[in-house]
Amino acid sequence: MSDYRAVTALLDMPVTKPKACSRTKEGSAPGKRAIFARRTGSDWYIAAINGSEAGTIDVPLSFVGKSACTAVLLRDSDRPDAYAREQLTVGGSSRLRAAMAAGGGFVAQLRSKKSQ
Repeated sequence: MSDYRAVTALLDMPVTKPKACSRTKEGSAPGKRAIFARRTGSDWYIAAINGSEAGTIDVPLSFVGKSACTAVLLRDSDRPDAYAREQLTVGGSSRLRAAMAAGGGFVAQLRSKKSQ
């Protein structure tokens, strides 16, 4: 799927990234993967890009705090021409786990249940 607007519609996320972020976290393994998390208000946006080898990423969510969040995740599917969409409830003691295809990745929006 190459249309950015179609992908963001699947997530029900803004078409443009937030202009102001109050907190950013980054992590990467050069040549293997990169992951970024940004907070705007009480919402977190996470994006990961994978390198040339398929693998699974396991993201500890301690940075979201103790409150429960609704996570909407758009990740690689078993089919190379499709994406999988998941919605789950997570908190600071949760981990976000996603299989990523070679050259694939995922995006997620974590929204505090208090703000919904």
